[in-house]
Amino acid sequence: MLLGAAAVVLVGRLAAGGDVIGSAVLAGVEMSGNPDPDAVLAAQDSARAVQAWANHHFAAITLLLLPVEALALRVAFHRVGGLNYPEWLVISTFVTVQAFMFWIAGLLLQRWVPGAPGWAMSFAIVFQLFSLAQFFAGYPWWKSVLRGVLGLCLYAVVQSVLTVVAFELAALVG
Repeated sequence: MLLGAAAVVLVGRLAAGGDVIGSAVLAGVEMSGNPDPDAVLAAQDSARAVQAWANHHFAAITLLLLPVEALALRVAFHRVGGLNYPEWLVISTFVTVQAFMFWIAGLLLQRWVPGAPGWAMSFAIVFQLFSLAQFFAGYPWWKSVLRGVLGLCLYAVVQSVLTVVAFELAALVG
């Protein structure tokens, strides 16, 4: 897991100038539609601070969010397979490292393929869902995919809330 995160950081530094997270956060701030230019500038400053911190602490963030992903998947697959939380931590680690491999490919290809990191993450999500369906081979594949989508959506919501909290903290500090 840590080796995968380190590889993403290394490739991000070499191929993306250190911007592992990407500028999607800044793009979201710019598209917010807020008519107050001062508020937009303040939000952009907060976004840059959060982005810089996240790029610098990528491995730590990944490790801290892994239990959240495991819990979201456990909730989504409740009563399927009879797995306990530590087993979901192992599965979450496995699918996260798979996503890292796609992320590395996207970072390496971004110079030649527009939007490569976004495409790579889309493929990573599809592959994660495929892996979950394979893991629960005796369970209908479409139910595994739907439960996987639910788990990843729950994880994305929690991750988004934590990002908003980080923005607010960055705005208070900065």
